Amino acid sequence: LVFPNPASNRFYCKIVEPIETPLTLTDGYGRKVRSFDLTPGTTMTIDCSDLPAGIYFLNRVGSTHPPLKVIICK
Repeated sequence: LVFPNPASNRFYCKIVEPIETPLTLTDGYGRKVRSFDLTPGTTMTIDCSDLPAGIYFLNRVGSTHPPLKVIICK
């Protein structure tokens, strides 16, 4: 769960799966701009105020699946 989307200064991310989840936030070129671990059942605040406006992708570390979420920072 990611909200709000689009985000201006920060967004919140909550994972409900029962395992700790390492995530990365990448830009449209695939460059990692943030990385963090989410503990199940908690909500993490992610600051995006210093990121240029654009589209970012929330990905599970090591996953070959599509991004978990597309996030728009404005």
